[in-house]
Amino acid sequence: MTAKTLLSASLFLVCTATLAESPRVGTTTQEWIDLQKSGVEAPADDRPMQGDVAKRTYQRYLKSFEKEVPEQFETESSLR
Repeated sequence: MTAKTLLSASLFLVCTATLAESPRVGTTTQEWIDLQKSGVEAPADDRPMQGDVAKRTYQRYLKSFEKEVPEQFETESSLR
């Protein structure tokens, strides 16, 4: 075997071992969501917003409806 073949084989073994150990994309996120749904990792008490913060947040939410959503958004490149 040549050095190139040995190096290729070594890299292949390292890559396949790493892939076998790592979870699928999204698996960890789904596990956290499941824990939160079950209540295992959910906060013990509700944490409502303070009155002033809630009022300002709601006002900002309402203000977001003042402008109509355009049919198409313009990009910087289309403005030149």
